[in-house]
Parts: sequence; structure tokens; C-alpha cells
Amino acid sequence: MGTEVVPSTALELRYRKLVETLPSSVVFVLDRNLVVTFAGGGLVAKSAFLPGAYLQRSLRDIVPPVIFAGVASLLQSTFAGEENCFELPYPSGAVFQVCTTPLAEESGSIAEILVIVLEITQRKRAEHAEQAAQQRLQLAIHAANVGLWDWDLQTNRVHYSHEWKLQLGCTDDEVGDSLDEWERRVHPDDLLRARATAMAYLAAPWPNFEQEFRMLHKDGTYRWILAQGSVYLDTQGRPLHMLGSHIDITEKKRSEEALQRQERLAAVGQLAAGIAHDFNNIMSVISIYAELTSAAPELNPVARARMQTVVDQAQRATRMIHQILDFSRQSVYARQAIDLLPLLKEEIKLLKQTLPETIAVELVAPRTEFFVHADPTRMQQLVMNLAVNARDAMPQGGTLKLELAHVALDPAGEPPLPEMAPGWWVCLKVGDTGCGIADADLAHIFEPFFTTKARDKGAGLGLAQVHGIVAQHDGFAAVTSAVGAGTTFTIYLPAQAAPAVLTAPVLQVAQVALLPHGHCEQIMVVEDDAGVRSSVVALLELLNYRVTAAPDGAAALAELLDRQLPIDLIVSDVIMPRLDGINLVKALRQAGRQTPVILMTGYTADGERAVLQDGEVAAWLDKPPSSWVLACAVAEAMARGRSLTPYEKAGGYQE
Repeated sequence: MGTEVVPSTALELRYRKLVETLPSSVVFVLDRNLVVTFAGGGLVAKSAFLPGAYLQRSLRDIVPPVIFAGVASLLQSTFAGEENCFELPYPSGAVFQVCTTPLAEESGSIAEILVIVLEITQRKRAEHAEQAAQQRLQLAIHAANVGLWDWDLQTNRVHYSHEWKLQLGCTDDEVGDSLDEWERRVHPDDLLRARATAMAYLAAPWPNFEQEFRMLHKDGTYRWILAQGSVYLDTQGRPLHMLGSHIDITEKKRSEEALQRQERLAAVGQLAAGIAHDFNNIMSVISIYAELTSAAPELNPVARARMQTVVDQAQRATRMIHQILDFSRQSVYARQAIDLLPLLKEEIKLLKQTLPETIAVELVAPRTEFFVHADPTRMQQLVMNLAVNARDAMPQGGTLKLELAHVALDPAGEPPLPEMAPGWWVCLKVGDTGCGIADADLAHIFEPFFTTKARDKGAGLGLAQVHGIVAQHDGFAAVTSAVGAGTTFTIYLPAQAAPAVLTAPVLQVAQVALLPHGHCEQIMVVEDDAGVRSSVVALLELLNYRVTAAPDGAAALAELLDRQLPIDLIVSDVIMPRLDGINLVKALRQAGRQTPVILMTGYTADGERAVLQDGEVAAWLDKPPSSWVLACAVAEAMARGRSLTPYEKAGGYQE
């Protein structure tokens, strides 16, 4: 409690009660010269001066000059009859609230004023801390894109926050305060469920209310929203308000959907891989027996033509299963010598079926070969990505032009792109007559996630994948474009000489002799499918080999090691019960047996071939192998075992 300064009994009676109620204050009475005629209050008692020290002193001498200069005019205005109340910050950091009131005499004149000073430092600090916390909260809400809502259940009015409206692309004045603003934006398929869930919660609240639904954005798209909330009840347990938040989870839902698609694709891939083995076993039997039957001399031309149709359809079925395996990513990506011209022709057939009819597809290439060392699947993906990019650039139609050419780089000349080495290159150009690309975007066009398309039209990975495929094939990519005039992507791949390969002839009457024949060498066929096993045995016996068979790798290993059966070559399936083909090879090599092995498989899982070292397998054959492919592979393996090739041993082609 402050100590009062009592200049007279009248003042003591007049101000005692006031001072007693203001322990954290300073109370002054000032005359017109701003001289203190009364001083009291708790802050005066706590000051370094005794209360009496303030009496008859000018306020100018009591407070710092800078403070006096700021309040003098306000104090003088109080003598004119005005009441004032203002905040006064001190240099020390303290904050005071100053209120002044005129003290009128009975005559109405104002000879003195009452000045009450309250220290509000802690209150101001608390206010500032609360404001800072509110600002941080608002920043967090804005950064997290959290929309808030407050539903008054008595009036059915709803307050929607600024962020709530922004989530839907709206400004503050475009959204009212009715519940209808929410209901008319919820997707029709979600509205009944969302409304029923909210009503059920209000009837019997549970700890954590949340639900997901779609809401209409101003741009016409629907966004997935996660709504969370709590209800506030009155003293009788009746709901008064429901407060909650909206969070845009559209990207999260898209990621979940993408993951689900990947899981579905993986499941389809596993299913495809599972059926590939059995499917190819069936096709192996059909292909081998159909080829052997069509080559029988006693077959009449009509029957032979029908058998050739069976062979053709079996090969078509084999290509289909390989496409399924490519889709499921169960095929091994392997670079090989491929001619880009036939590949482009096949791709153009597909593009003409899939692209809009308003887009014309052209191929410009000389009648020659364009061999590169590449993965055919990756090349198909490269062309398809560029074609899709061109399609999106021509929504009103246009021309997609693919060009192939050979480019010779002179060591003394300047290459089209830096780091391109001298020599021969295959140049593939894919151009469109679309909208073109701005110069500012060209430098970023191959960057992952960079796209000039609308947000929901592309992820920005297609051209990045093109760039990656080209780089993996030791090539280079460039792009030229003009806004309104179209875009051309130019791909350079190292040229490769055409491989020397044997072309499998169509077997006709008396042409079985064209197949490489053996000299009574001993071959073991290891195959768990009885039909495939018998068909391969029949073909090899027809080619003058002595053949023994085993139903799986374990049985074959026992025959080879326990009985020391002399075998010149093993033709084995890969996937078999008990012991598969790969582990059969490993077991033989560990036992010191170097017998050549040919492995046949309907599909090859990722990394399967890499398990075996180079040279451990004489050949890998995809099921079903044609009679020509199998005969040549066996003859090559036999000749390699004798350090001779089939061409060096002409007798290998004779009966």
C-alpha cells in the first residue's frame, strides 16, 4: 500500500480511498504549473524517493525530459476540460498507462488535475507474447494450408477462415457465412455421407471427429479434403458450436492412388510372370511339333499351309506373352544390335492407332539399316514419350514427323553437341507442329519434374526419362523450338555395324536337312513339363543326337554325378521343382563338371542371368525356341566344346 502525502485534511479525505485501491500506481495532483500538490500510490512508496519528496516539485524535475516533452501538451489539455488516457513507454522498457482528469472547483474553474499512472509492463508483455503466438499460429496455418471453420449450431451460420476459402480458390468476398456454402461445394457422391457423419457426431460425439470428402475448387476441379472437428456443449449438454479444420489432402490421395496402381501393376506382373512359364511350355510343344509336322514330306500342300498357320499363331502368342512381361517389368533389359528403322515402323503403326486422328504421323528415312547397340524396350519407351509430348503440344492437331539419318563426324569438324566423339552416329529426329516451347523453358526441359503443362496434365518426368535413356545408351539429346512453330527433339546414338546373323528359313518339304545336325553326341534334356520334354527330345533325335531326359535338376544331377553319365551337352529349363536350372549349373561347376549347358526359360526375373558368370552357360533361349534356333544353339555349343564353330566344321550340318 502506498504512503500518502497529506497537505491538508480535505485532500486526505478526498484521495485516501482512491489511493488505497491503486497499489500498483502513482497518483499525482498537479496545479496549472504542473507542480505536484499531492502524491501517493504503491509505486511512489517503492521508489527511491520518499512521498514527501514529490510535493511542491515540478513534474519537469521528476520525470525524464523526453517523457515530459511527450506528456506536457496532454496534461495542459486536461486543464481545458479534456480527459486523456494514453500509454507511456519508459526508456528502461517499462510501460505505464496514464489517465488524466480535470478537478473542477465549485466555481467551475479548473485549478488542478488528477493524474493516475498504472504500470502495465507485464500486461503489455503478455499481450505482445499473445500477439506473437497468434502470428506464429497464423503463419503455421497458412504454411500448412489449414482452413478453419466455426459452425454456430444455434443460427446455422458458419465462419470460414481466409485459408479455408483459399483452399477452394476463392477470395473472402466470394464465400458467405451459411452452411450452404459448404454443402453446395461438396461432391454430390460424398454429400449425403459427409452430412450424415456430421449429424451422427453431433448426436453422440466421439473423441476424434474426422472424415474425407471432395470439394469443388473454383477452377472446376475437385480437391480431397480432410475435415476434423470438435463440438462445444452448453451446461445442459446441448451442442452450441462445432469448430474444426479443413486440410487439402489431394496430393496425398494422388500418391496413395499411384501407390495402389503400382501395387496392382506389380500384382499383374507377378501373375504374368507366374503364367509365363506354363504358357511358354505349352507354346514350346505346339511350335516344335508344328514345325516338324509341317516339314514332313508326306504332308500335302493344304495341310502344310494349315500347319504353317499354327506355327505363325504360336509365334504371335509368344510375342504377346513377351509384351505382357515387358509391361510387368519381368523382362530383362539387355542391349543388343537393333535396326531402328523396323522398330520405328512398328511404333508408327501403334501411334496411328492411339493418337488422335487430327495428328498425321510421318516417317522420313532412306532405305538402309540404322543399327545401334540398344535395349529395344527402352527405345520404344523413348519414342513413345516423345510422341506423347508432341501430342500434348498439338491439341488442335498437326503433324508428328520422325526422321532417321546417318551422321558422320569428322575429327577436324565441330560436332553438333559438345563431347560427341568423331565417327558414325544414328540421328533420330522427332518433330511436331505444335505450340512450341519458350526460350526460358528450353534450358530446363530435360530436368525432372519440370513441365510447361498444367499441374494435372503431367508430372514432368517423360522428357527426363528420355534424357536418361539416351545417356544410358551413350548418346546425346538436343531440342530446338519456336513458340507457335513447333518443337524438334534430336537424338544421337552411336552407330553399330549390322550383326552377322543366320536367318531362320521356313521349313518346307526336304528342308529339314538345312538344320545343323549332330554326330550322335549325347545330350541330356532337363525339363519338368512332360510335353516340352518329349518335343525337345523328338527334335534332337531327329537331328541325329542321342538323348536322355530328366524331369528336374535334382534328377539330372544324380544321373550326372552319381552314375558319372557321359554327357556332351545339357539343355535345361530354368524354373523347375526341387532344383532349378541355374542351381543345376552351379552344382555342376562346383563338382568340376564343365559340360556345356543351354538354358531355356519363359521369362527371366531381374538379375537372374547375372547370377551366373560369363561362360557358365553356352546360350539362353527364350521359350518357345523355334526348331532352327534350338538346332543352331545346340550345334554352336557342341562346336564350341570342340573349339570349332559350325562354319569350321561343315560336317556339323550333315546327317
